[in-house]
Amino acid sequence: MKKLLVMNFFPAFVPPRSGGELRYFNMYQGLSRYYDVTLLSPTYENHKEEIVVHSDTFREYRVPKESIHSQLHSDIAKEKICSEISALVCSLSAETHNRYHDLYQQLYPEADIIIHESPYMLSYDLYFGIDSKPRVYNSYNLEIKLLEQMWKGPNAEKYLVKMRDAERALVQKCDLVFATSQEERAAFALAYHVDRNKIRIAPNGIDVSLYEKERQRKRPDERRKVFFIGSAHPPNIEAVAFLTDVVAPECPEMDFYIAGKCCDGAKCGLKNVHLLGLIDEKQRSTVSTGLALTILSLEL
Repeated sequence: MKKLLVMNFFPAFVPPRSGGELRYFNMYQGLSRYYDVTLLSPTYENHKEEIVVHSDTFREYRVPKESIHSQLHSDIAKEKICSEISALVCSLSAETHNRYHDLYQQLYPEADIIIHESPYMLSYDLYFGIDSKPRVYNSYNLEIKLLEQMWKGPNAEKYLVKMRDAERALVQKCDLVFATSQEERAAFALAYHVDRNKIRIAPNGIDVSLYEKERQRKRPDERRKVFFIGSAHPPNIEAVAFLTDVVAPECPEMDFYIAGKCCDGAKCGLKNVHLLGLIDEKQRSTVSTGLALTILSLEL
């Protein structure tokens, strides 16, 4: 069984609490039927280092962030380029030796394939472009286009250059690239001058089989319902505003249930909009399976 080493800047918490975590966990849980999967993920500084065993062929090394992460976060926050900078902090932290480097070196020798979930951890992959091990870039976005929308101010450009270079290196040098849509596939090829044939589609979404029984039980006269869940990632906050200000008023026959940190600060007086805030797995399961319908998620 081939061994995958997957590098990311956030953990695959279980149960998933955002769209990114949902994609991260479920994709590799599925792949663990065919490959031996090891995730290498930073976690909160106050958490302990741990190996979370999901199955005999699927595990995750969670590495607490260190003082260098706190210092970088404090320094970059003063530059006011964006409200969300945790991914950038993880990228810059690679310039200072830390525990993530150690575990990469420990896990690297047995890995047959190395997968990057984003450009942010590329500098930790010390043998990228040197060894002969296959690399895969499993993108969640055309990251540089997202960052150009999010990062603002006079200090943003130096960081945009760094992440553009990192994403270009992944797209051009990885053996395989996944995009979430045909539009992003074309955008990757155009932005980084690569053959579209090396880019395949791995769309965002959920396992709809979980909701098929509820869908079948739905009464013909039952109102259609939409469920959106996401973290406080800026694009999610914009999505919530779009749903509450534009979509919901135009769809009074539908009920919108919005959950997660993306609800923080959101206000809506419409009767067909329900802002749930943070919910636990039991509540999420109750809400989403009870909806029996359209699941609009999920954030990056």
